[in-house]
Amino acid sequence: MKKPRRVAIFFWEGYLGVAPSLINAILAFAEAGYLVDVITRNSRLSYPDAPVFPQSVRILRSGESRREPASSPSHSLVRRIGRRIRREAAYLVECAEFCRFALRSVRRGAYTAFVGVDMDGLAAATVVGLVRRTPVVYWSLEIHLASEFRMIAQRIVKRVERIGHRRAMLTVIQDAGRARALLSENGATSQRVVIVPNAPAGPAPRITGSFFRDKFNLPVQQRIILHAGMIRPNCRTLELAQTASTWPRDWTLVLHSHEKRNSSHPYVAEVSRAGQGRVCLSLEPVPYDALDQAMSSAHVGIALYQKALGPNYALMAGASGKLAHYLRCGLPVVCVDFPDVDQLIRAYQCGIVVENLGGTREAIETIILDRETYSRNAVRCYEEVFEFGRYFKHLLRAIEASAV
Repeated sequence: MKKPRRVAIFFWEGYLGVAPSLINAILAFAEAGYLVDVITRNSRLSYPDAPVFPQSVRILRSGESRREPASSPSHSLVRRIGRRIRREAAYLVECAEFCRFALRSVRRGAYTAFVGVDMDGLAAATVVGLVRRTPVVYWSLEIHLASEFRMIAQRIVKRVERIGHRRAMLTVIQDAGRARALLSENGATSQRVVIVPNAPAGPAPRITGSFFRDKFNLPVQQRIILHAGMIRPNCRTLELAQTASTWPRDWTLVLHSHEKRNSSHPYVAEVSRAGQGRVCLSLEPVPYDALDQAMSSAHVGIALYQKALGPNYALMAGASGKLAHYLRCGLPVVCVDFPDVDQLIRAYQCGIVVENLGGTREAIETIILDRETYSRNAVRCYEEVFEFGRYFKHLLRAIEASAV
């Protein structure tokens, strides 16, 4: 009897419940007959739980991540150096423990491939792959530049990532622009690349939900403008709330967080005040399986990032999970300062790209005048450009070809 094929996914960050491409990769591997081990950490994150996976999938958690106890600021150089050393040591110890846990987790049975997700996941997969003589696939969700790290320990792991990337069987990343940036950063320009957008799988649901209307008791005639994802400075949600305060009275901006937030948090409270009653804060994340119902209850979706933070936020064409999910649910999109999707949005006429937040009102007004057409085009764009299954099959073929 032929033994089932097996893959292990090394996911250090642990936010599986809000990682569409990983969720769908796990499901697709299982559907293709693979046994799937997801090696991750129990990291105290406030994101929703991952969906229920088939029995052929094991979620293996290495234990709670360490957090240094909060301490009052100190002007003592010795104390600051001491805290820095403890932080660096704790991170390296946790990396070593994660590798040891992963090695124990894969000690039985042969694996077709190890999939290392992002810097820490790839570093662990590279070490364990050398021990187990198993090929490694690098799956990039985030682009971490060496210049961004202040901790020496992180720079050490970054070096391991670069070595692992150059040795990897192939690189999976969300779009060509991000591929060029990551391969250049890691000196892995000869790598084979498979593009897999950070997107949902399957046909568009073609539904109209009432999630946000019910949640906030909004009247039927109210237009819901949705920004989903993070309520944080790197998504410029404060500026967006300030802009929304000038919108027409029959428009409501909903800021939906994919992580649990507290309304008393200083930044969240400031965002709420800035909206002047025109902004509703949805601070409880919904499970991945409920996103279609939630997003389809809006009229327009907004995608907004802090481009100045570097390529991880500037190159979002295939990496923006919110953009792909808006389109899947038939939401026309307004993309702010998002030049790498401008050509796509224009070609499909599924939304409008504006240079700054000041252009959002006119863009939304234009969309509302012919929303049915924009919505139909949004679904077509999702199914022809973003749908996960169109891309994953190429990755599966590449992995299976390497195993022959």
